[in-house]
Amino acid sequence: MFIAKREDGSYYSLLDGKPIPNSGPYFCPACDGKLQMKVGQKRRPHFAHYRADCNASTERESLYHLEGKRQLYYLLKKYGNTTMEHYVIETRQRIDVLLETKNRRYAVEFQCSTIPATLMVERTKSYFSQNLFPLWILSKKRFQNTLHQTISSFEWLYLNYPTHSTTPFFISFCPYDKKFTYIIPYFPYSQQKAFILSFSTENLYVHSFPSMKLPFYWRKRWVEYKRKWRYEYCLYNGMIALKKYSYQHYGVSLTQLPAEIGLPVPSQFFMQTPLIEWQAWLFYDCIFTVPTGSIIHLPSVVQMFERRVKEGKIKIRTLPLVERVDYTNAVRQYVEALVAIGLLSKKMENIYVKRRSINSNANMEELMKQDERFIKAISLV
Repeated sequence: MFIAKREDGSYYSLLDGKPIPNSGPYFCPACDGKLQMKVGQKRRPHFAHYRADCNASTERESLYHLEGKRQLYYLLKKYGNTTMEHYVIETRQRIDVLLETKNRRYAVEFQCSTIPATLMVERTKSYFSQNLFPLWILSKKRFQNTLHQTISSFEWLYLNYPTHSTTPFFISFCPYDKKFTYIIPYFPYSQQKAFILSFSTENLYVHSFPSMKLPFYWRKRWVEYKRKWRYEYCLYNGMIALKKYSYQHYGVSLTQLPAEIGLPVPSQFFMQTPLIEWQAWLFYDCIFTVPTGSIIHLPSVVQMFERRVKEGKIKIRTLPLVERVDYTNAVRQYVEALVAIGLLSKKMENIYVKRRSINSNANMEELMKQDERFIKAISLV
């Protein structure tokens, strides 16, 4: 902590450059617990509780966290007024940095450690209840500059998808290079794996985002992943229910799933269930056995999807920072992808016609050729 309360109720800041007094005592503005001033040659002067029982903050402060919120306090001044360690009386929470602009107040949290998901969700809801827009910024250490990124269930909680944005993204920050790094999971292909784009800048983007082109090789990488899925990943224990359902009801082993299953969609980030799995349930329920020439109503497909969600066969991500949670977009995008590969045709809004049958006897070589052909017709933009 950089801000402490004196016995007379006034506040003392270790950010303002004043000489550090040798006398106290100092108290926590949130819990009134007694604080000790820590001064060292390597660590920046700060206050710390004698006992770690204050619930106003989300984590114990490391040197990295202290320096991070100090840098954010100064860097964000170009966007508005900043207040270090602002205490919200109504919710008994201490914000790392309060940012006040002309149009909105932001609760800026620099999150370095892993905290319980329930704590993050509750804290986010309480900020919204006080007309504070929560801006969670993760430690840069959590993300590596790779084309593939492992994103834990904890990190997914911090995904941003503002109302006027077309791109979901994570914000991270490094106090040593004083830059924000934005991670765009443009295609999550499994529960914790995603193809990503990233870039670093000194600018903070919250409600708008610079356009970025997807790498030309993403389709090739998806085909490679789907090949591995057919030969290896489909054999994992987590696939038992789908494996049993596919074979007992339709005589299809998971290694030979129709190539019409597993078509990338832009809204996949809403889904905790991997792409191939939820599309398999939906394909079998609504399309596989439907005769050629039959009408397919999108609302009926959505209804079946929601039934599978209630059954627990399909799981939706918890995304507390997303302002508009509409996972049915992914269903609509999948149906449109089936139009793009020629399985369906669109007659009018929400009404489609099945144009051809599905070859359920195709061998592995034929299926992989179809995978390569179909992906060329798919767009994630």
